[in-house]
Amino acid sequence: QLNFDPETLLEEIVEEFAQMVRKKGIELILSCDENMPRHLMGDPTRLKQIFYNLVGNAVKFTEEGEIILKAELVERSKSLATIRFSVVDTGVGIAEFRRDAIFNSFTQEDMSTTRKYGGTGLGLAICKELTELMAGTLDVESEVGKGSTFTLEVPFELSANPGIEAIPFSAELIDLKVLVVDDNKTNRDIYTRMCEGWGYRCEAASHAGEGLRLLEEAFSADDAFQLVILDQQMAGVNGLDLASLIRSRPDLKQLKLLLLSSSLNRSESERAETLGIARALSKPVKRAILLEVILETFGVGALEAVTEPEPKQPSPPKADTLKLRVLVAEDNAVNQNIAKRRLKKLGHDVVVVVNGHDAIEQVTQREFDCILMDIQMPGLDGYEATREIRRIESKDGLKRNFIVAMTAHAMQGDAEKCLANDMDDYVSKPFRAEQLKEVLDKAVERKVTHAHLEQHGAFMPSKTLHEYYQSLEEADREDLIAAAQVMRRSVPQDIVKLEYAIREKDIELIKFMAHTLKGVAGIFSDRNVFRLGGEIEIACSEGALGKAEPICREFIRDLDQMIEDVEILLKSTGESEED
Repeated sequence: QLNFDPETLLEEIVEEFAQMVRKKGIELILSCDENMPRHLMGDPTRLKQIFYNLVGNAVKFTEEGEIILKAELVERSKSLATIRFSVVDTGVGIAEFRRDAIFNSFTQEDMSTTRKYGGTGLGLAICKELTELMAGTLDVESEVGKGSTFTLEVPFELSANPGIEAIPFSAELIDLKVLVVDDNKTNRDIYTRMCEGWGYRCEAASHAGEGLRLLEEAFSADDAFQLVILDQQMAGVNGLDLASLIRSRPDLKQLKLLLLSSSLNRSESERAETLGIARALSKPVKRAILLEVILETFGVGALEAVTEPEPKQPSPPKADTLKLRVLVAEDNAVNQNIAKRRLKKLGHDVVVVVNGHDAIEQVTQREFDCILMDIQMPGLDGYEATREIRRIESKDGLKRNFIVAMTAHAMQGDAEKCLANDMDDYVSKPFRAEQLKEVLDKAVERKVTHAHLEQHGAFMPSKTLHEYYQSLEEADREDLIAAAQVMRRSVPQDIVKLEYAIREKDIELIKFMAHTLKGVAGIFSDRNVFRLGGEIEIACSEGALGKAEPICREFIRDLDQMIEDVEILLKSTGESEED
């Protein structure tokens, strides 16, 4: 039983599939009940596995239209809440005689497919079993040619220690007048509810003409709109064209504009900047991100995460004195947390993506001063992503990006391999604060070089975790504790995935999970777990599943001990209650 935020969990699911739906030209929309509790006790790993399968099937069998992932509160008592989750698609549908059969057995005739996302490969029959283990129900309604609705209803305990709400309230923007212009009714309804939930006055238009009419009427009535949220992919007049029309009107040109888009190319991004659009956001947009951007746009009540103090300006410029825009491509939550914290501390703007495809998309939309690229990511790895970025730079005549490889390997030859793959620098994980500063100093100075990199050497001292913690500088201690807070939640979930992969004899997933967990072991100076993870990777690369399985059992035992050591460290530093 873990404390989790259901909306955040669903946002992570939507992020996983965002690239796939963009390629298919369909919408993936998240709709969450405003009354749904933000802090529940339950099994988020099982929930994720179920949603990976349900949303994955919806994406596979939907060629046009939309997929909606809904969450709503059914009932709530003092200690329990029942949540109804729905995955609604406009796909091919399921014939009536097949509906009962799809939950019966995991066969080749099922609609289930093995997926890269999360590595689950779960069939609908297993989804049903997992649902029943959580005392829930899973049902389907469908019509051939019109689509399907899978409904998951689960009771959860309410968290006794909910902590601090992630979304702040800003009294300064009460009654802010907002217009949403989107030709998709579901999107209009969702963004309207969000804005109304924050105390804004919100109206909606289904096309550009209606939007302009509402803007003009409000101005004439001396009750002008202050913010317009535009969808880019509208039929007829798109978002950028509507923004251009708005800017051409003297009475409307001072409006604040936000643009939401499934995908923007570089020329569209430049046009958005020319039109004075405050921000262009990639859909699907998280609730917290949209609020952050609105608060930033009006300069009030911004979240702490985006209000880091500007660094002082000594000379000469170094990584901690000149603001950079940094892209971090990293699929591991612990490593994401460390990189983001350190970069924010240095005063830099940070964008985090979880795979190579998203890194490429970001590069085509905006310029970055530095890209920290994990080598081994699911789908498109760091090497492949770098090759594609270099191809785009050459084809479109773009400025060369400064790409720094990040890898958990610390072996001779890794630096040369990174350079051979057209990367500019190299850091071994877990990187230290000074090591990161050195790399960023090069980005600040704009010196892109292919010189041989210094060998970082062994990075894990032979010490207990407590001794290792004591040996660190203050900045590194803070980052280790922050990583521990993430690790104690993420590693148990990763172990579940590894155990599932072992049961299913999924050698690629075993290798990937071993690599992921090995990287975490490096952060916490656990030499033995790191060594075992490497042995599993080698065995899997050789196709020797029989050799890997016994090592995995020892690996999991040692991971459990590592979690205990981390909990002891958190208690000894007074951080064990932080959520």
